[in-house]
Amino acid sequence: MNRHTTRREFLIGAATASLAFGAFPRIASAEESRFSLDYIVGSCMYGELLLDEVLAEVPKTGASYIDIWPKKHANHREQVEAMGLDAFQDLLDKHHVRLGMLTHYDLGPFKLQEEMKVLSRFGGKIVISGSRRAKGEDLKADVKQFLEEMKPHVAAAEEQGVIIGIEN
Repeated sequence: MNRHTTRREFLIGAATASLAFGAFPRIASAEESRFSLDYIVGSCMYGELLLDEVLAEVPKTGASYIDIWPKKHANHREQVEAMGLDAFQDLLDKHHVRLGMLTHYDLGPFKLQEEMKVLSRFGGKIVISGSRRAKGEDLKADVKQFLEEMKPHVAAAEEQGVIIGIEN
């Protein structure tokens, strides 16, 4: 059977579908808002460029968050410290950017508590650090000890509303 849809049938179907869709806007908008990505820019990509210039670039990428890195990979955490937290907030506001996370391989996992407070002040949620380099047969015991030693730091993170991310 070779049946073609007439223009009249198509228009009736389209009108019916649009009416049905319009009758359930809450369902449609709930479906649309279930998933979205929030992008973050790592300041390490900008080396030692002035933080004001880095923050100006963030919205151009479609991101609204910045991940601030310290020396070795960048020096933006040091720039924040030098200008003060109030001036940093002014820069964030100027560029419509929010602090999303702080990455601190330099501090290691056991020296993050002061950074958690800074992150929490700005509404950031994640602080990243590296782990210790356990190898070989002692790996399981080292991981168990590491997890035990992290307990007070995890408690401090929970208190600040921050997540600790351990990489490498």
